[in-house]
Amino acid sequence: MKKIFSLILTAICINGVYSQCNSLFFSEYIEGSSSNKAIEIYNPTSVAIDLTNYTIARFNNGNTTASGTLTFATGTMIPPGDVYITGNASANAAILAASDITDAITYYNGDDAIILYNNITNDTLDAIGKIGIDPGSSWTVGTGATNNTTLVRKNNITQGTTDWAIGATQWDVFSTDMTDSLGAHSIIPCAAPCTNTNSSFAITECTSYIVPSGDETYTTTGTHTVADTIPNHCGSDSIMAITVTILPVLTGNNNTTICATESILINGNTYDATTSTGTEIFTNIGPNNCDSTVTVALNVLASIDISLTNTAPTLTANQTGANYQWLDCDNGNAIITNETGNSFTAAINGNYAVEITMGSCIDTSACTNIATVGIDEIENKAISIYPNPTKNLINIDLRNIQDAINYKLCSIEGRIIDEQQNVSEKSILIELSNESNGIYLLKIETNSSFNVYKIIKR
Repeated sequence: MKKIFSLILTAICINGVYSQCNSLFFSEYIEGSSSNKAIEIYNPTSVAIDLTNYTIARFNNGNTTASGTLTFATGTMIPPGDVYITGNASANAAILAASDITDAITYYNGDDAIILYNNITNDTLDAIGKIGIDPGSSWTVGTGATNNTTLVRKNNITQGTTDWAIGATQWDVFSTDMTDSLGAHSIIPCAAPCTNTNSSFAITECTSYIVPSGDETYTTTGTHTVADTIPNHCGSDSIMAITVTILPVLTGNNNTTICATESILINGNTYDATTSTGTEIFTNIGPNNCDSTVTVALNVLASIDISLTNTAPTLTANQTGANYQWLDCDNGNAIITNETGNSFTAAINGNYAVEITMGSCIDTSACTNIATVGIDEIENKAISIYPNPTKNLINIDLRNIQDAINYKLCSIEGRIIDEQQNVSEKSILIELSNESNGIYLLKIETNSSFNVYKIIKR
């Protein structure tokens, strides 16, 4: 029974098909009678190949020196995608060189190693059999068949570490003559030759664009015509013509005018008199979901002076050049009719405030107490108080009072400044240098009288 052994090949499988996808390879071996022995040669390329540039060599019984070579007649071509079958000499007389006709029969015995050379590049393209290695683990062609056995190349072979494992991983075995069987038991043809591909497309970006190869970045506003190249699916160039449009940066300003006590919310952040400037990024709101940058610079109006001068029973707003409305704090800040001047004189004791308007801004003073309305100063010639008004000191002359007295000095709001009980001195000096200008109430009580005096500090 004839045996076939595998050969170490020099090429590597590309994309799951034979390494010889760029050149010729053996697709079928036919072990028939002497006149029916044959080899199929497959051309996987897209062009016809001149067989004159190729040689088939035979090695007997594992020898490393070829026992003979087979060449082809000048001008013999194998079309793209076709199979060329060589067999007995008479059947192939037109394609074999005249001196090699007798060799055509003997080169295809099953115990030989047969290889395919490229004469120009001096490369081994394909082989059947094994050169220089002991065929101890050889694989038997067929099962009990000595003739009419055919090997058809599989489509899923891979390269091993030392040789191609001939057998189930490389060849399908048929026990009958499958001459010219590529049509019926076809290998998967090699992929079409890998060529450059071309494409064109347009893209719009907000501020920058990086080309697919990563070697260029475009940031200048406008439209650019870009050429870029990356490997395509089969390793050749994918050449792209790209129309790149870079949109301008979207910007804006917020110069809102606010009062000193107001605030506004911009992009979730609060701006007021303390924080009146900043930069806000609004995401995905512009064309093509671009970001917008807003520069904030608020116009903050001057604050309103809401302090009051209390010369009870008169209150005076310290802010000038405004509109005024006096309010009754004890009546839910109700408007006091016709009280729209910068001063207000209370008719009754109570708490009062003023609402001040300047332009579009409004602010309100704190409530201020008036407690002197209706206080009659009982004339008591025995008690003398001077100077009144005063700047710093109050002198109380009690020379005409025989009994001890009690006195209390309070601010207009009721805060006690000085207080003494059972005073028998005839002269009392009260210091007001640490007190604010305004009205103070001095209450003096004797065994026979109770008097309240209005003290003014200026």
